[in-house]
Amino acid sequence: MRKNRKLVNKLVSMIVFLLISFLLVSFNSFSAERDLNKEQKLGKKLSEDIEKKYEVVENLNQNLLITGIGNKLTE
Repeated sequence: MRKNRKLVNKLVSMIVFLLISFLLVSFNSFSAERDLNKEQKLGKKLSEDIEKKYEVVENLNQNLLITGIGNKLTE
């Protein structure tokens, strides 16, 4: 009788441990997904703010010139 009781206690404690582990892992994954959504919204807002404040240059030649100047300045 005592052996069975010890076995049941071990089994219950193992099930509780696995359940808690599963819940912790699932909460972390939901939190990461929520943080990703927040970062995407923040990035979009910052991009819109920059486009409002500064002129966006879409001319390839001007972009190459600006990139070249930046590269020379960093050397």
